Amino acid sequence: MKIVGSLMQVQIVIFEALMMFLLPGNAVNYIQKIRPIVTFNIVRFLTDFSIYLMPIDEDEQLKNEEKVSTPMKSIGIKNFIVLVNLGNFFWLLMLYGYDMAKVVWYYIQALNHAWTPKEEFYKEKAIKAFRPLQWQPLLQICVSGFVPISIALYLGFSMPLFTTAGEIFGFIFAIIYAFLEYVFLPFCFYKIMSATKS
Repeated sequence: MKIVGSLMQVQIVIFEALMMFLLPGNAVNYIQKIRPIVTFNIVRFLTDFSIYLMPIDEDEQLKNEEKVSTPMKSIGIKNFIVLVNLGNFFWLLMLYGYDMAKVVWYYIQALNHAWTPKEEFYKEKAIKAFRPLQWQPLLQICVSGFVPISIALYLGFSMPLFTTAGEIFGFIFAIIYAFLEYVFLPFCFYKIMSATKS
């Protein structure tokens, strides 16, 4: 957690360029080098794999690259593609979603086998699968990636394309992520602040 906290502090330096501060060339080079680490996008081939798995309209994206603002380009953002700008956060949430889907599936099976010996079996599997998840990992993803995720969502919503499966899925995923960032996360903070000492 200390490492994550220190990286979040460095995010402030990295994203200073968005405020149109004039930075020297060596500072811009440093920002572009350290940005994958600070934005938790270290495993670059996963991002490339997501584009390979869900292709995008490269010709249209090349046309839109000119519309990316100078501050965005200065921190290494070159396009409006949600899957690319989310980076490894996309796969983190996909893994979390997969585990949550298993929990839902076990509960559905428990309902289908109500009043039978298998009902307790599926309930136990659901509880066992949900116990390591809880909400803490999801909250950590939302908090640690708040700024880079917000930038990816802003770009995705400002210039959406619906010509390929990758762009459509990216837009749908952006809506889900926006709900988590701007509804689920504040609600959790509200519940924490309104909780009693007991």
